Amino acid sequence: MVFRILGPVEVRRDGLPVVLGGRKQRTTLALLLLHRGRTVSVAKLAAMLWGLQPPPSMPAQVHNLVSRVRRAVGHAATLRRSYDGYTLLTHDGDLDLARFDADAAAGRAAMIDGDPHRAAGALRNALEHWRGPALHGVTEHLAEQERHHLEERRLEVLADRIEADLCAGAAARLVPELTGLVHAWPFHDRFRGQLMRSLHASGRRAEALASFTDASDRYRRELGLSPHGELLELHARILRA
Repeated sequence: MVFRILGPVEVRRDGLPVVLGGRKQRTTLALLLLHRGRTVSVAKLAAMLWGLQPPPSMPAQVHNLVSRVRRAVGHAATLRRSYDGYTLLTHDGDLDLARFDADAAAGRAAMIDGDPHRAAGALRNALEHWRGPALHGVTEHLAEQERHHLEERRLEVLADRIEADLCAGAAARLVPELTGLVHAWPFHDRFRGQLMRSLHASGRRAEALASFTDASDRYRRELGLSPHGELLELHARILRA
């Protein structure tokens, strides 16, 4: 059985989808998977299901939702009741988030070992576990709390994969992808720096400097700040070159 939360929340058995019911049942499953191996309190479940105003029948409804999740997962996972909540136990290989983390760790280890080609492949595998915005189909309470953190992790792995490709000598090929990423996330300094480096390594020094100027203008106009840290140092290195 495969559990997926990096996109629409779903469970698959032998390649076929398992019926999960509505949004609240998906939320219950997703929250238990996000905390796999750790107890999720009934209060936490209620907050993610109903927000600040759970119904008077909340304990019974939570019990029913957990029972439906238990029936859906069958013997593929262990769902335990404790005095204050529920704990879901799965094998790491059964959850797309765990596989994403494992592939990302393998890619980062390969970079430390000085093998950017192997690193890029592992990091690309990690990103393939994503099928769209994470936690699609859950309540807004859970999505608002967890989706941003998951997206940050995805972007960090994406930047790691681009770094591996840069180190492998693929600067020119990366320019279109990085241009799109900078357009989508104009204040993501790592993407901006990678675009500047890719342009400079491709013999497009003026465009690399222009990208920094664009970042400076945006920072001042929209944030009232100036680029700093590694982005500023990179600009200075390109100027010296």
